[in-house]
Amino acid sequence: MDDNFLFEVNETTQHEDGSVTFQIDIGVTTAKIFTDAGIQLVLLCAAAGISVPEVFDMIHKIADERVKEADQPEEESKSWTTSSYMG
Repeated sequence: MDDNFLFEVNETTQHEDGSVTFQIDIGVTTAKIFTDAGIQLVLLCAAAGISVPEVFDMIHKIADERVKEADQPEEESKSWTTSSYMG
């Protein structure tokens, strides 16, 4: 594997409050990709007038809903579409 694209989780620590701390090693290219994505996220949030924590809350909510749907028997789960989250 090219060290430039390295993303390796070396250690995880689970805390009493349920949060987890990760100790990772990343390569130069991976760091640039993460930095670029972070900057893009901040700029998009600013343009939309939404804070980064609000966006993360929205993403967590969608992820939780998808996990719940995946846990349902196939005939009971509904398919996800963009319109389901657009109001």
